[in-house]
Amino acid sequence: MDIEEFYKTPHLLEENKYNEIKLGKLKTFFPQGQRVLDYGCGDGTVTKMISEKNNAIGVDVSKKSVEICRKKGLDARLIQVEKKLAFASGSFDCIFCLETIEHVFDTESMLNEFRRLLKKNGSLVVSTPNVAQLSNRARFLLDLPLRYVETKIEAGHIRFFTKNSLEKLLEENGFRVEKTVSNFVYIPAVGPVSFLGDVFPSLGTELIVKAAKK
Repeated sequence: MDIEEFYKTPHLLEENKYNEIKLGKLKTFFPQGQRVLDYGCGDGTVTKMISEKNNAIGVDVSKKSVEICRKKGLDARLIQVEKKLAFASGSFDCIFCLETIEHVFDTESMLNEFRRLLKKNGSLVVSTPNVAQLSNRARFLLDLPLRYVETKIEAGHIRFFTKNSLEKLLEENGFRVEKTVSNFVYIPAVGPVSFLGDVFPSLGTELIVKAAKK
């Protein structure tokens, strides 16, 4: 599988308790009455949720994903990998970039494009796997394979973030971090604990960061 083929393969959100917790956490970041861009919209699950109280547009490099979204009645548009989007500057109040930044080679150019697309004081919500999650810290000490760190192109993860490194990337590219949480902290023999993701986001499995355009 080459890079273009990987990006054009639709990635569907599975229905399970882990994603249910994540979606619940993401809802707390949903605006109301705004024009929102869902960058890397996938099957449109989040786009549809956002569109209930907003004017939401989803974009994706996968033609199949766009087709799935349109069948759901969503405004979804096909884009090219890491290319400038066909929207005027200042077109959006808010941009969601969920589980996407870890697949991007040129993250700085992508963030600069987000700044261009956002209105003054617009907001950006980014989510990504946390390479420093609690289980990975134990796995690292025991020399076990780390979660979300793969070696095959099919996995697609080419960027790896901790809470601090993601916040630093945003701050260095024209954003002011306002809030960082995690979906949950996974405790062996207990399972996912959602409230710990708010208290100790650096230990959570996935990071969710809200930042404002400077």
